[in-house]
Order: sequence, then C-alpha cells, then structure tokens
Amino acid sequence: MGLEVNVVEIRQRRLHASVVLIGVYRPSQSKSQWFDLFNELTLHLLTQGKLVIMGDINADICRPTSYPGNNTTSLAGTRPVCTAPTRVTQTTATCIDIIAVNEDFAVTQPNVIHRAISYHYLVTASYCQFQYCQGIL
Repeated sequence: MGLEVNVVEIRQRRLHASVVLIGVYRPSQSKSQWFDLFNELTLHLLTQGKLVIMGDINADICRPTSYPGNNTTSLAGTRPVCTAPTRVTQTTATCIDIIAVNEDFAVTQPNVIHRAISYHYLVTASYCQFQYCQGIL
C-alpha cells in the first residue's frame, strides 16, 4: 500500500509563497486505504503551499460515484483541471491521469494531448498569477 510519489516545493521569493508539486502513481490493484494515506500526505503538504497533484491515479474521475473514482473527490480540497478521457480503448474511455490544484489556484488552458507515445494521453495546463502566465504544468 506504499505511496509512489515525488514532492517538489517551489518557493517564489518575490511572492513569499510556495507551490508544492506532487507527482504520483497509484497501482491499479491498490486498496482503498491508499487514498487515506495519500490524503494524509496532501493535507500535511497543504501547510507548505498551494498543491499541484499530477500523475496516474488509476481511478476514473469521470465516475465519482463508483470505486475507485469516488475516492478522488477528497484529495486535500483539490479539484481536477481537466476531466477529458486520458486513456481510451475500443470499449472504454477513462480519465485516470490528472492535474489537480487547490480551489483558489488559477489554471488556464487545460488540455489533453492525443499522442501515440503511450496508451495514456498527456494532460497539460497553464497557470496565471497577477495577470501574466507563469508556465505550463
């Protein structure tokens, strides 16, 4: 039930604020307790700055009423920036690759890039602060 995560804190000296990037992978066979453990981590990291959660959580956020997608609605108060399908087969279309941010985090241009480099599509977004764009997530 271990977590596979990378955590990077970006300190913005001029703004006296931090953004915490969390790269995550959740194996598809993980138990529901994985979300409890991950939520504990994100709640702790929330004290460090605004959160950006990115990765493959193997939980369809387009189906928030069934397991495991129902566990994604409480990731430290974050929201997904895009809910378009990121894994498409002949019989299914799921959104299991995410970028999720704090409610007050200004995100623009969420996008899913359809490329054949993987069986998962890439999720991208930009964020803007103080009327100018800071970069691509």
